Amino acid sequence: MNVEELLAKYAQGERNFQQAKLSGINLKGANLSGINLTGSDLTGAELSGASLSNAKLNNVNLSRASMRGANLSGLVESNSLNLSWADLDGSKL
Repeated sequence: MNVEELLAKYAQGERNFQQAKLSGINLKGANLSGINLTGSDLTGAELSGASLSNAKLNNVNLSRASMRGANLSGLVESNSLNLSWADLDGSKL
């Protein structure tokens, strides 16, 4: 799935993106509040300034992701979240 498809589906009200292959995707500044990314791969994703408040991030791979200034408040589920080498500078947790 590419960034345009994801954002279009999100804009239409879809929130379930489980098992999505989003490695390297650029979602800088995107509002993805309430999204369900359970089991997804976001290795190396650009999420700086994005809002992932109230998201479900169980078993999500965010290794090497840039999440500077991202809003991660109110995560609903975040078990087994892989944040190795992720940049969380200035993120709201």
